[in-house]
Amino acid sequence: MYNNIFLDLDDTILDFKKGQHDALFSACGEFGLEITESDYLVYDRINKTSWKRYERKEVEKSTMLVERFLEFLRYKNATGDAATLNGYYAKYLSMQGSFVPGAEEGVRYLKTKYRLSLITNGNSTTQRGRLKVAGLENFFNNVFISDEVGFRKPDREFFEYALCISGAEKESTLVIGDSPSSDILGANNAGLDAWFFDPRADKFCTYPHKKRLFTWSEICANL
Repeated sequence: MYNNIFLDLDDTILDFKKGQHDALFSACGEFGLEITESDYLVYDRINKTSWKRYERKEVEKSTMLVERFLEFLRYKNATGDAATLNGYYAKYLSMQGSFVPGAEEGVRYLKTKYRLSLITNGNSTTQRGRLKVAGLENFFNNVFISDEVGFRKPDREFFEYALCISGAEKESTLVIGDSPSSDILGANNAGLDAWFFDPRADKFCTYPHKKRLFTWSEICANL
């Protein structure tokens, strides 16, 4: 039924939560700011809210990336330049390449059967750095990063651009991702089939999708 698969990166292939955790502690260490696990949870909430604003086009990404750390520094009652802390964080995040359980084997299996394209909203330098660390730098047939494409998920234009460049047909293309508001909504906007990947079984997706799967073993078994 499908010839082409569009795969999300963060928390679908690579473990973004682990990468974010480790990068934040390293960045704050270089910045001279001591943080705790409770502080990390606050940052995680701030970051999620910030990216939702970006997806809704309420703020430009360059502004949002710095403002999230400005809010975090205010929470910590700390001084210092938020842009500098964001730079440290981006540096350390680009070094994070841990896989979601089963993803490394899963994507290599799918590669033997389908044309694979990567779709992500992340920063170009950061995402390409993570792919290199994970050994996936030249793995995909196409890599679509919002910074390079000029559109973001869930914009219809992002997916139409990916279809055009990859030469994929809508009827034979499947989107797999963990974000309801980015991957699944984006697939809906572009008229593409979508599978909702929920590895932690902690999300609820109100947008139409063909399947909800929890492990990479399930993904491969269904493809």
